[in-house]
Amino acid sequence: LLDAFAHAWNNLDPVEYRDLFTDDFRFQFAITDSAGNPFPGGACTREQELVIAQHLFLSGTASNPPAQKIVLTFDRTFIPEPDSRPGKTYPWHQEVKRNLVLSIDTGDQSFRITGAARFFIVRGDSALIPPDLVARGFHPDPNRWWIERWEDETLDTGGGVPGDGATPTATRTWGSVKA
Repeated sequence: LLDAFAHAWNNLDPVEYRDLFTDDFRFQFAITDSAGNPFPGGACTREQELVIAQHLFLSGTASNPPAQKIVLTFDRTFIPEPDSRPGKTYPWHQEVKRNLVLSIDTGDQSFRITGAARFFIVRGDSALIPPDLVARGFHPDPNRWWIERWEDETLDTGGGVPGDGATPTATRTWGSVKA
């Protein structure tokens, strides 16, 4: 699941990305990240996440160009654990924390973000599958996993190469770049 997630980011692929999230998905901004303030509860929904990906991967926005290149690398060492949220039952619900390095180059700016992301994943026979994916033939499947929640635990460590004209203007988290 997380390999498919990284593949979608690295290939700027909003179509593949759309197929990874439950209907009740939430992206939780880092607690100290003011970029989450405009989002109720400091979290964005699946639909908001998909719009963000569309802008970042392909279309850009009125004030920001799309990414020209993204390189997302997760560490290979991780152990899925029981989901720590109340009411989530193992083995249907699990939690995976992945350390990462994320580089985003838009041509105008570049970001190098490190830290971790915490993913709360749910087995397909317990997932709330989005109606648009049900219409495409997705169904409850114990062999498929979905991302139900993603918590940002990252910081920008600087990314512009001196003299390349592409330097970050402020310290950012993954969530602030998305916002």
